[in-house]
Amino acid sequence: MLGRSLGYERLRPFVDRFGRWLTVEWEDIEYIVGFFRRHGQWVVFAVRFAPFMRTMISLPAGLTRMGHWWFLLFTFAGAAIWNVVLAGAGYYLGRNFDELERFTGPVAAATVVIVVIVYIWRVITWKPRTKA
Repeated sequence: MLGRSLGYERLRPFVDRFGRWLTVEWEDIEYIVGFFRRHGQWVVFAVRFAPFMRTMISLPAGLTRMGHWWFLLFTFAGAAIWNVVLAGAGYYLGRNFDELERFTGPVAAATVVIVVIVYIWRVITWKPRTKA
């Protein structure tokens, strides 16, 4: 509802001001909005499987004025599958949690370090597309 009430054009000053830190330009936002308008319901469904984006997908859905029923239908379908997979994995892996923790801790730490390095590299090397 927040995205629907704001509209995506109100993002422009934010993108213009913080685009370097987001490493995006307004043309990127327009492309993403166009893609979402064409494939939004499938994006909502697929993103329900991504840990961080699953909570944020409501904003672009609202910004593009996606229908409430379509949003709820594809959210329910994606979330239902994800929850069944998580419950099954928890049941199966729960017995070996101590053994798994030896591997998941270092993998999680390495992933965070890699993401931070890639972000810093992207900000440092980012060059805006300037129009003559």
